[in-house]
Order: sequence, then C-alpha cells, then structure tokens
Amino acid sequence: MKAWQLLERKGWCKGAAARDGRGRPTSIHSPHAVRFCLVGALLRCYYRDGEGLSMGWVSLREAIGDDFGKWNDRKQSGKPVVALLKRLDL
Repeated sequence: MKAWQLLERKGWCKGAAARDGRGRPTSIHSPHAVRFCLVGALLRCYYRDGEGLSMGWVSLREAIGDDFGKWNDRKQSGKPVVALLKRLDL
C-alpha cells in the first residue's frame, strides 16, 4: 500500500506520527492507529522496504525541504498531504 492510500483509507493527523480512535498519540505499528501524519504514513507503509523508505525521504526533501513534521502540522487538512504523496507516488 502507498502512503497516500493509507491516508485516504485511514485518515490524516498532525502533532503525532499516529493517533488512535480517541485522538491519542500511538505507535504507527499499533493495531489501534487510525490516523497518520505524513511521516507516520511513510514509515507505516515502507518501514520494511529500506530502499523505498530512503527514496521516499529523498523525494520529500526535494519537494518540501527537511522539516517534514512541521510541513505536515501547518496543514489544516490532509488533502495537501495526500496530494503531495500522490504526486510523488509514495
């Protein structure tokens, strides 16, 4: 699954890599994780694919700079995050 697909299916968040159904921060690997930020989605989808994860970081860095978390957290919705991930095919 691509990171953009995860965000479309599960949902987006900010302020934490992942959140549970009550909005509390949780591990990206938790079965209770229902929403993910940009970084959390990328890690959840590519953590076992070292090359894919590395390529994802490079693509993101070229598109938005180094501070992925800050970029994510400035957004008011997940739409621009999903759009970016789709454009980068991540």
